[in-house]
Amino acid sequence: MEIGKKALYNLMRMNWLLDPSLPAEPWQVEDYRSISLDTLFKRLSAHDIRLDKVSFTAFAEEAKDPEDLTEQLLSDVEANAASHDQVYLLVFELWRRLSFDRACLSVFCDELDYRIYQYDHAKEKNWESLQDAVANLQTILDENADNGIKAEDVFDSITDNCANDIESFLYDYILDQIDSDQISYAGELLDGFLDYVSDPKWFHFLRARLFAASSHEMIPELVEDLISHDEWVKIWILILRF
Repeated sequence: MEIGKKALYNLMRMNWLLDPSLPAEPWQVEDYRSISLDTLFKRLSAHDIRLDKVSFTAFAEEAKDPEDLTEQLLSDVEANAASHDQVYLLVFELWRRLSFDRACLSVFCDELDYRIYQYDHAKEKNWESLQDAVANLQTILDENADNGIKAEDVFDSITDNCANDIESFLYDYILDQIDSDQISYAGELLDGFLDYVSDPKWFHFLRARLFAASSHEMIPELVEDLISHDEWVKIWILILRF
C-alpha cells in the first residue's frame, strides 16, 4: 500500500504529537490549519510562487486537486524534494480553505483524519462534524460502488489516503455508539459499512452486541429471524451469553 502524501504528513504529525522527541523538521509537523492566509501566501512567495486569493482560486479552477495544482505551480520553478513538499502542504491548506467547493479525495480524507483525531483525543465537542464526515464517507463508498467499482477497491482508495486505520476507527466508533445506547445510529452504521470492510467477522460481533443491547426492546421472534440469516452473529451471541 502506498499512502497518499497528505496522509503521510498527517501520520507524521500524529506520531510527533504523541512523541515530540521523534526527528522531524518543523514544517513537516506544523498545524497548517492554524496559519493565517497571509502567512501561507508569504511562505509560497519564498518558493518563488507569488499568489493571492484571486489568482490562487483562478489557478485552482484549472486543476483537479491540490496535488495537480502543486505540479502546475512548480513546473517552472526549480525545487528539491523538501521544497516541493513544503509547497505542497501550503497549496493543500490554501485549497482546503479557498476551494472547499471543489471535491477531491485527498481533501476529504484529510478532513476525515482531522475529525477522527479530534474524536480520539476528546478535543471535538460537537460530534455532528464527525457524524457528517462519516456520513460523507458512506455516500462516497456507495456512489462509487453504484458506478460498478468493487466494494473493496472503493474502500482501499479511501484508506490509502488516510493516516488513520479507517476500518479500526469504524469498529471503535460503532462500539462507542452501542455502549452509549445509540442503538439506532449504530445499526445504521453497521448496515452502511459492513459490505466494505475487509475483516467483517468483528463487525458481525458488533451486530451481536447490538442485538444483545436492543433485544429487550425487540420482539423475540424478530431477533431470531435476524440472527438466523447471519452465522457469525449467531456464533457471537453464543459467545456473549457466556
